[in-house]
Amino acid sequence: MISEELAGEIGYISAGTINGIKKSLPGLPGEKHATLSREPLGYITKNTELGVYGTINNVSDFSSVGKMKIAAPNQVKTGPAEIWTVLADNRKERFTVEIVDVKKQNRSGIKGIKIKITDNRLLEKTGGIIQGMSGSPIIQNNRLVGAVSHVVIDTPEYGYGVFAMWMVENNI
Repeated sequence: MISEELAGEIGYISAGTINGIKKSLPGLPGEKHATLSREPLGYITKNTELGVYGTINNVSDFSSVGKMKIAAPNQVKTGPAEIWTVLADNRKERFTVEIVDVKKQNRSGIKGIKIKITDNRLLEKTGGIIQGMSGSPIIQNNRLVGAVSHVVIDTPEYGYGVFAMWMVENNI
């Protein structure tokens, strides 16, 4: 159970179960509906525009995928990719996207990668990017290239991602 005092931490990381989806429509971002566990998996120590950082109590809880290389921004290309997210229960799934624009950034920024959802099942279920997908990994050529950061509200099949390298550098 969570104590009232987090010993200087700013929050905790918990497991969640997705129990519903509100679809995105042009002008109306959708959202995931979830039930969160009160049992902490770890603690948040930093919350920035580039991501949430902290410590995990038991890394083996998150090791089902294994390690993945991180792409430098210059290794990210327009073309096919995937996002990994949860749409039901706590089941992680892979969905196809297209990286449609890659910004040349010399410093960190939150909209370095523009994606378009191309997976018909994901579009049918969500209408595109929805609230609750932030942080979903963007994978291209077996490398972590970034994480979903924003939806384009007027055209929710489009969204943005932050380069994974900026997230890692921000935590050093």
